Amino acid sequence: MSTIQKAFVFIVLVLAVLAAAVQLVLFAQRDDWRSKYREADAQIRDITSDLNAARAELEKVKADKSMAVGDLESQLASTRNELDDCRRELESAQADKTNLESLVSTANAKLDILGQRMDALAERGEELNAAKQAAEEELAEVRAARQDAEEQLALASRKARDLEEKVASLEDEVAERTDRIRKLEQEVDVLRQYYAGETMEVSPAATTEILGKITGVSDDRGTIYLSIGSQDGVENGMLLMVFKPDGTYVSEAKVFNVSGDKSAARILKPVYATVLEGDYVGNK
Repeated sequence: MSTIQKAFVFIVLVLAVLAAAVQLVLFAQRDDWRSKYREADAQIRDITSDLNAARAELEKVKADKSMAVGDLESQLASTRNELDDCRRELESAQADKTNLESLVSTANAKLDILGQRMDALAERGEELNAAKQAAEEELAEVRAARQDAEEQLALASRKARDLEEKVASLEDEVAERTDRIRKLEQEVDVLRQYYAGETMEVSPAATTEILGKITGVSDDRGTIYLSIGSQDGVENGMLLMVFKPDGTYVSEAKVFNVSGDKSAARILKPVYATVLEGDYVGNK
């Protein structure tokens, strides 16, 4: 309990004592005893209420202190865990230190052996100088050979890159042609399915190559208007293929209205792409 809380409880007790003393004095004077009793009872209730509030505040403080103690205990446990980790790291470091000392001892022993060998090699200085000269000459030859090999490798790498680029280009071209062949085969299959079992009558005008352009399309995309007419060999009932400028097959159209230099046709299903102004029609 803090000093402020203790002082608060002490003040409440003093007030209670003062109130009791006042009540005793009033009782001794016997002046309006009943009204004084009621006032004293009210004061006692107020003091009791204040005392209960002080007790509640005290309980709250106790709860806060308990929570703080719990937090401190948790921090203490965490600190202990960290301390254990540090101890384990220290033990590992000590073990590493022992290993390093062993390695240093071994290295010193090897260094002594190497020193002895160096002394022996120093005695063979002339032989080593001759061997060094021969090694330098051989090194020069190796460097020259390496330079030649690097130049040849650079040429081979450049040639390999050129071949890779060419292969990639050829692969793209093959893929493009394969896709084109697949699309054409699909269009042929569609045409075969569409004309399977039908008896088609070819008018004499159909033997002439007809090629026109779509100049307009109806709102429902069911009717197209063409730039060719009877003077170009178009007749009512004639079937024309619709295709994109790149040659992609779209659908077929049947002519139902022909004039001299223009005509109109209805789109027949199935339709494999959106019919747009600027697409082409033809009988081949």
